[in-house]
Amino acid sequence: MHDDDQKMGLNYELLVEDALRHVVRAALGIVEKAGLPGDTHFYISFDTQHHGVEMPDPLREDHPESITIVIQHQYADLLVEDDRFHITLFFGGKPAQMVVPFDAVTNFNDPSVGFGLQFGGRKL
Repeated sequence: MHDDDQKMGLNYELLVEDALRHVVRAALGIVEKAGLPGDTHFYISFDTQHHGVEMPDPLREDHPESITIVIQHQYADLLVEDDRFHITLFFGGKPAQMVVPFDAVTNFNDPSVGFGLQFGGRKL
């Protein structure tokens, strides 16, 4: 530990936020392996300008700051990695491949059970 870290103390808010991002990762990991159970579906909002976000340019132009995606009926190719997820969603019947770093996620909700998380967008 650095002397500066000892003087400033631990930032528990960031530690908790990082831990809660693991909840998002784990939930998506379950869906990657087993599909969406029952009425489960996710609303995920993220910063479209965040470093590492990949999405079609026309979609980014329509959503220059943030977008909320729905993972429910029309999605494909969900792949969950340690620091990001990949997914293909359909907008107007056209596929849109996306890569979303977990650090870009600002909100995660599963309305089927009334569960939601909100993030400040900061990283440890």
